[in-house]
Amino acid sequence: MNFSRAAGGRVRKRYVAATTAMLVSVGSMTPTMAHAASTGTIYVNNASGANCSDSGSGTEAAPFCTIQAAVDVAAAGDTVLVEPGYYNGAVSISESGTSAEPITIQAQGTSWAQRQAQPAEVNAATGKPAFTISGASYVSLVGFQAEATAGTVALIENSSHVTVDSLYGHGGSGGLPVGSPTIDIAGTSSYVTVSRNNLSPGYDSSGIQVESGSSNDTITTNYVGNFGSGIVVNGAPGTAITSNTVDGDCTQGIALTGASTGSTIENNIVDSLETNSINSSCPSTTAAAAGIEVDSAATSGTKLDYNIDYQQFDTIATYLWAGTSYQDAASLDAATGQGAHDLNVDPQEYGSDPHPGWPGLLPTSPAIDSADSSAPGELSTDVYGDARVDDPNVSNTGAGSATYHDRGAIEYVDPLAVGVSMNYQTATAPATVSADASVTTPGWSNVTSWTVDFGDGTSTTTSTSSDVPHTYTSPGTYTVTATATDSYGAMSGTTTEWVLSSSVYHPVALTRLLDTRSGTGTNGVKAPLKANSSLALQIDGNGPIPAAGVTAVALNVTVTNGTGAGFISAYADGTTRPITSNINFAPGQTLPAQIIAPVGADGKIELYNGGTSGGTDVIADVAGYYGTGAGLGLDPEGSPSRLLDTRTGTGTGGVKVPVPAKSSLKLTSANAGGLTPGDTLVLNVTVTNSKSNGFLTVYPDGSSVPNTSNLNFASGQTIANQVFAQVGSDGSVDFYNAGTGSVDVVADLLGVLTTSSGLGYVPITPVRMLDTRDGTGAAKAPVGANASVDVTMAGVAGLPKNLQAMAANVTVTQSTKNGDIEAYPNYLTTPPGVSTLNFAAGQTIANSTTMTGENNGMKLLNQSSGSSELIVDVFGYYSFT
Repeated sequence: MNFSRAAGGRVRKRYVAATTAMLVSVGSMTPTMAHAASTGTIYVNNASGANCSDSGSGTEAAPFCTIQAAVDVAAAGDTVLVEPGYYNGAVSISESGTSAEPITIQAQGTSWAQRQAQPAEVNAATGKPAFTISGASYVSLVGFQAEATAGTVALIENSSHVTVDSLYGHGGSGGLPVGSPTIDIAGTSSYVTVSRNNLSPGYDSSGIQVESGSSNDTITTNYVGNFGSGIVVNGAPGTAITSNTVDGDCTQGIALTGASTGSTIENNIVDSLETNSINSSCPSTTAAAAGIEVDSAATSGTKLDYNIDYQQFDTIATYLWAGTSYQDAASLDAATGQGAHDLNVDPQEYGSDPHPGWPGLLPTSPAIDSADSSAPGELSTDVYGDARVDDPNVSNTGAGSATYHDRGAIEYVDPLAVGVSMNYQTATAPATVSADASVTTPGWSNVTSWTVDFGDGTSTTTSTSSDVPHTYTSPGTYTVTATATDSYGAMSGTTTEWVLSSSVYHPVALTRLLDTRSGTGTNGVKAPLKANSSLALQIDGNGPIPAAGVTAVALNVTVTNGTGAGFISAYADGTTRPITSNINFAPGQTLPAQIIAPVGADGKIELYNGGTSGGTDVIADVAGYYGTGAGLGLDPEGSPSRLLDTRTGTGTGGVKVPVPAKSSLKLTSANAGGLTPGDTLVLNVTVTNSKSNGFLTVYPDGSSVPNTSNLNFASGQTIANQVFAQVGSDGSVDFYNAGTGSVDVVADLLGVLTTSSGLGYVPITPVRMLDTRDGTGAAKAPVGANASVDVTMAGVAGLPKNLQAMAANVTVTQSTKNGDIEAYPNYLTTPPGVSTLNFAAGQTIANSTTMTGENNGMKLLNQSSGSSELIVDVFGYYSFT
């Protein structure tokens, strides 16, 4: 979000300040790092797959689901660490820490930027504070985003030595009394510090309010904007109001009312307040409106100085002191001796660097280097967590030991901003790229050096800012960071880049690499793969596969003769076994699965049998591999389409005849349209209405039937498998039925691997994107009859921003009725009328799919009269070369 100010105009400003987690010592007001709890850290994480439980142990591996559950068990010295997420429900804190061992309730992330990217957000019920700290002492609340749609974000009552730091708070709106502030200090509270918060009160609320009965509180370095009043102290003596920015609020900026004696108002900015006559959204009031107000009962011992009080609307008083209005600091000083160093000019707080999109000070702001660093409650960092620094271009006019602090909540820091973009010089891995690092905003001095971190463990330092070459040796997604250093420090810019390996597809003659029944691929050992065991299958140099440069292999894996239930998981040898699966099987079943398995550094893949008992024979036929050299890239079809259906005559010239036993069906370009010699079709092939047991082999027309299989079926069974089908030299593909009875064949086109495409394949560590059984990626509930569920790609580890298609595995289990699953891109408004896998009630069965998505993901439609649990595992992605 960008903020700017046109001449003569007003722009509402709203931003989040979630800064470095700091505790504030009220006595010295010197910020210190968050206390390391002597007892330990209690974790809260309600994200999918976090295995949280409010009756659990609160460890990182078994966190609490709610903040309240963690707070209830916290004791002195504990830190309640809340991971990013949305937490619905008010939190009450009544336990106390000690001065040496406070209780800290803290959002994860140690900087403003981190908490912006991954906030922990708390939303209270109507009329409830998001956080209530009652009867407690030595408690720190740090770093949350919080919203109370009809109430207070943080209420501190009858408590002492409490710190509320770095909250982003939305207050209530719509008819709320002034007594419902965004942060409220009430009762007999004392020594409460409210610091570095970013608050948006409602129109008729205040940002920070201190009630009568409280004392010796510190309100420092907060940004209060967007309507409502700013900071209101009602009869609380000894309050320090320091370095806050109150921007564009209604009616009141900073007000000391009642017996708020012995207080200070220093280094604040109060800018452009409004009344109901100017902004009808502001509440109507009979009270006088002022930028800074000090009632007659609060003047004793109170000091006001080094503020910027700028009121451009003539209905707003700049100052109200003891009931008398003053329009400028000179008049106030002459009459009262207060505000001698106050300014009444535009603070120019509309710049944004080094936080683009967020408010800051313009380089010509009078707030720069003009504050009193000795003011009570003055911090060494601003609302963003940036250090107070000396601008070399501005003369220091401040006071205290450091005369360069800026007034208000925001420090103007070195504006140096940098950018980095990447230019591909080649699309293969090893891939050579050029990082173009440049200054986007000049700093206080010239850049003396550049360092480019390429995100793969290597970096390059140079004195120039452009054309920094680098070679990536392996595919993946990398965050590239360019850091510019000048004499005042360093600023960095980042970009996420993806480098495709030469993972273009190379079809090979269909070849059997593994058969545990005959000893093929096992050094002649004829033995099933035992339960909870794995075997390493050599890929590099095996049969038609080259000895080097292979990143992944396309195999048709078949399990048969299983004596127990289980699953097969394929992954790179030498890596940690993932939780994903490729084939699920029951005893005695013969099931196929087309997989794309990443190849390990040793040239092998690992096949793991996750069965609980018994073993199973495993067969693997290779269709092709991904690697170096000239090959085929994926041309995603977008919407899957049906090429062949012998039941309806689709793809057969209208002939509605099943494929006879021991016979081949030829799918021709004339009947299917646009089949190109040399291409490989990515198909989902289904057999149904089979009259006997058998198997189906798909191969290029014009060649002999290979000694391999793509799809095994039993009599009467409907079963599907993904197939990489090579197109013959005449533009045709053959489907051979090896059974003793006829069978209907259906083929849906998912994509084409072709020399004319620019999509290459990058294998990743397999990741589970959806599991409706445990809530991964969706609600924890089965998918109902004729209902669908979305699978979202965005934000999944290992997947890049420019993802165009993915290689996935879809599993259905715990089905209550027979049916089939249709997978299709979720940007389609209607299902395309294809199928991905067919299932019987109670069956667990899987099938691979190649799914286009353009970062939107895919939709799974449960075409059944019953419910089903669905699982999606992703093994790699296709993206631009």
